[in-house]
Amino acid sequence: MSEPGGLHQSHAGAWTCTRGHQPFQRGGRFASLLRMTADPEVRVQRVGRTDEVEVARFQDAFDNEVISEETKRFLADDRHHLVLGYVHDRPAGFASAVEVFHPDKRCELFLNEIAVMEGGRRRGVARALIHELKRLGRERGCVSMWVLTDEGNEPAMGLYRSTGGRWDGVPSVMFEYDLTTVEPTE
Repeated sequence: MSEPGGLHQSHAGAWTCTRGHQPFQRGGRFASLLRMTADPEVRVQRVGRTDEVEVARFQDAFDNEVISEETKRFLADDRHHLVLGYVHDRPAGFASAVEVFHPDKRCELFLNEIAVMEGGRRRGVARALIHELKRLGRERGCVSMWVLTDEGNEPAMGLYRSTGGRWDGVPSVMFEYDLTTVEPTE
């Protein structure tokens, strides 16, 4: 179903707005697809290579201060993906993902982080961000998207289940290495 102005409704009912009817291309200012959710006040947008100023508008959603050089580095790599969520065209949240390659497996999409600011919660922003990453992963030829969380993080567990994620039931353990110091054994 199509409406004037470049709005198209998919078979799943999601509305897509393409600027000038152009397909997604990484690189230009807001050259990304804009997607509207069931809530017309919520939309998501893929970030392009030159959108570091727009990313900085989402400072309150990130754990730490947004670093301009790291933002540019992230956006310059075509395997790194950032999707922004808006409510009433105001920053509401983001999701970041990275394509993971292996010599013996097909490409996967690792959902690295998702955050929704207080004022944007319970509006469908997180669901819209995940659905957009799933679309992006399919477009990029990824065979799966995966995310790590704690079993006790009930909101995250509910979100991932409700958006089609399946928990394998295996408790996972993550080890982290501090690379800012050199250990005497190295």
